[in-house]
Amino acid sequence: METETKVKLDKKMYHQLKKMLLSSDEDFEMACETLKNIEKSPNILILLAKGLVYKRRMDFIDIAGPIQLDDLSWETTFKTIKENNPSALDKEIVETEFTELIHSTLNGLDFEMIKKIKINLKW
Repeated sequence: METETKVKLDKKMYHQLKKMLLSSDEDFEMACETLKNIEKSPNILILLAKGLVYKRRMDFIDIAGPIQLDDLSWETTFKTIKENNPSALDKEIVETEFTELIHSTLNGLDFEMIKKIKINLKW
């Protein structure tokens, strides 16, 4: 009898899947299939859904499974993830996503003199 071992999602794979979800329809479908067959937390699905918009988000939720969020604002998303007993990887990815958001926002406001920002969230 064979035992099925699922691959565990890591930070590198998360970023690759996120990029694929934002790419062509074929890449999107491949990323969704990959997500079905790897070990990941529900928090990862929430974060990936947050990065998508409109039809892509709805398609992702239909394929990847139910995501119990009507509001994907950072405040609500963070609260939900915090309540879902986040792993160390979940926390690292949330902090990276939030840091990238803050950094890109500041760069968009002509604060290009900022080289690096590190956000530590209240877990």
